[in-house]
Amino acid sequence: MKFKSKKSQATIFMIISIIMIMVVASLILITRYAGKKTSKQETIDVKEAAFDIQPIKNFVTECLSSVSKDAIKVMGKQGGYLFTSQGGTLIDYRDTDNGIFFVNHENSRVVYNILKPRYPLGNYYASIPNYPWKTFPYTDESKTKQEFQAKDVFGTNNLPPLNKSFGQHSMQEQLIAYITKNIDSCLDFSIFAEEGFEISKNENNVAVDINDNDVTIRMNYELIVENLVSGEKTELNNFIVRHKIRLGKLHAFVNKLIENDISDIEFNIAKLTITNNFEVDIKRDVFKNDDLIIITDKKSSITGLEFKYFFARKNRNPAIFYLTPASLGLPRWHNITNETLIENYPSSFKALDPDEDSIDNGGFSITPKTPIILALPKMEFQIKVTDGELEDYQIITVNLQEDVSSNKFCNIEKANPYIGKVIAKAEEMELELTGLNFLGCNQKNPNNFNLQDNLPSNLKGYDGIIFYNIGGTTNSNTILLPSRPGFILYAEEGLGSFFTLNLQGSNANIGIYTDVGNSIVTLNNIPVGAKYELAACGLYTLNSENGTCPVSGIIG
Repeated sequence: MKFKSKKSQATIFMIISIIMIMVVASLILITRYAGKKTSKQETIDVKEAAFDIQPIKNFVTECLSSVSKDAIKVMGKQGGYLFTSQGGTLIDYRDTDNGIFFVNHENSRVVYNILKPRYPLGNYYASIPNYPWKTFPYTDESKTKQEFQAKDVFGTNNLPPLNKSFGQHSMQEQLIAYITKNIDSCLDFSIFAEEGFEISKNENNVAVDINDNDVTIRMNYELIVENLVSGEKTELNNFIVRHKIRLGKLHAFVNKLIENDISDIEFNIAKLTITNNFEVDIKRDVFKNDDLIIITDKKSSITGLEFKYFFARKNRNPAIFYLTPASLGLPRWHNITNETLIENYPSSFKALDPDEDSIDNGGFSITPKTPIILALPKMEFQIKVTDGELEDYQIITVNLQEDVSSNKFCNIEKANPYIGKVIAKAEEMELELTGLNFLGCNQKNPNNFNLQDNLPSNLKGYDGIIFYNIGGTTNSNTILLPSRPGFILYAEEGLGSFFTLNLQGSNANIGIYTDVGNSIVTLNNIPVGAKYELAACGLYTLNSENGTCPVSGIIG
């Protein structure tokens, strides 16, 4: 009995153990199944969340693409600059700055990338008349060698740097500023709010890489997207767009173009057509003589059109070829002509213009106009060239070259035969002479081709001038009156002549006496207080008053 009882108990325990194992196994299976189902459901939820936010990510990326395209396009139209009112870094110019900092073109303010030279550098000058260097285009006064190139002498490069590491208002810096300030105006998330999403914005950081063949924009904009139905939240923060615009290559091309234009006066920007798939066009005189340069990149497009870069070029002075000699000496009464002033005229009368403005014969001038008689001790002539707006000039000085020892000049010896009569006349006219130093001037000198003697320009130390042998001549004498008190102008032997005295100066203590028969006498600019006696003449003109001789008096 006991044995059966123990056996029955063992059987019962075995049955119970089997049942327990089955229960545990069932629980394990149920738990595993439930775990698999939960994991599968979570996976489905994540995938659905990732799919649901993709339109938001696409929307932000499209906004970044659109705003950055606008930035590049506007920058290309404005000479590489974006103004602060647009979201850029360059100050906004006033309307009155047109022609100073920018030119208007198709509703865009195109900034000058080429300006006039600003500062002197060594032997180079930024302003006329020594611009660009004194002996241009020759290397020195000998004029044996010509040079037409000098770095940055013919203008100033105002192209913005490509990257901010190279200076202010770089293209990179301006694109970053523009995108940062304008991206939010594009990011209107209201359409997603209608679908049950709430999107929160946090810090925004934009980076721009300008490469040779593209422009890459990376935006780290932390956006929290919450599904208001499920309560699920997702974070978006990294967005990237890439534009196939060769901005790096274009910048290098434009910079080289500008450097050539401001360093080589013979460089002709208008002769460039297509280089490295960059096409160069020019619009002349968009503001006075200022030009507009248009670069078209045949391998870059934006919004379906070839990318264009516009910049303005400031008109710069033409440069006249150096003329020699810069000064020369000529005798009194020399007839000065263009050929007198300029060697090998007109072939040597040349100029170049850095803006390719044409300079024809009408662009050259000489002031005072020639021919002109040398009557003064020194005359300065301005040799000028103009492009219609700006000019360059050189001064050529003509000095009176006197050799008083020559028989062609008035001198003291020639006055000796007349001194007695002159002294007597001075006493009669009550002139107080300081001394008895008189110049005798033959008005028909056989040693001077029957021309009048040359008067020295400086009459200091002389007490008067005696004009003789006047008959049958047509002579005009210009006299710079000395400040010395007491001075007499005495003329005789003048039958049948035209005799003229032109006085310069205000010394009133002078006397004028003429005894020239039936000649025509003209006395100009006689100062008030001067005494005169016209003993014999046909007709006279005295300071614009006409009459017949004899006549005497004091100028009132």
